[in-house]
Amino acid sequence: MSPEIFENLKNVPFIRRKLHYVPSGVELDRFSPGIESSIREEFGIPEDAIVITNVGNFSEVKGQHILLPAFKKLVESYKDKSFYLLLAGRDTRSEKALSMIKEYELEGNVVLLGFRRDIPQVLEATDLFVFPSLNEGIAGSLLQAMAMRKIVVASYVGGIKSYLKHMENGIAVEPGSVDSLYQGLLKGLENLNNESMKENARKTAQRFDIKKVTEKTLQLYKELLR
Repeated sequence: MSPEIFENLKNVPFIRRKLHYVPSGVELDRFSPGIESSIREEFGIPEDAIVITNVGNFSEVKGQHILLPAFKKLVESYKDKSFYLLLAGRDTRSEKALSMIKEYELEGNVVLLGFRRDIPQVLEATDLFVFPSLNEGIAGSLLQAMAMRKIVVASYVGGIKSYLKHMENGIAVEPGSVDSLYQGLLKGLENLNNESMKENARKTAQRFDIKKVTEKTLQLYKELLR
């Protein structure tokens, strides 16, 4: 549940006194920058290539249909650079995904990872993380990327609005807009070496430390059992 939904529910009679908000947590020890990764070697991605990653099930609400044309524009804008888009998540190897990639003639630039358990290693190999969802709760995979000190470009929607600060800890874009996402990707490229933004992203993720969330949950259970 996003903070926005929680605030709306607080206005509903009969249940507002029973509401408690506990955010999703991030395993900071697991999603820690500087870990070893062989993802580039596994998929034959050159070290000097720019890797853009999206983690999410391939579906309408996750916005890959917005991401692919925006990425296509990026590839066409920089003929002198090598770009790879990694798509990780369920159904990213589906016929629908393959068909869409073929439609935009991106077969040589998009790597379909499918469902992966080594997301920290995938993120370590990433230069720019993109999250074009049309609707979201707290967006755990976005927070994981921020914990890894990645420059993130994300839709300003749902629970993301509670922590994403444009040009401070990431880059916010208009949901559902190919042009806004494309401009966000350009801005992301300009800020690949922005250490302040990366550190602010990590600090933001630390607010959602799974250890703190667990403590808050246990405290809530103790209060309910009194």
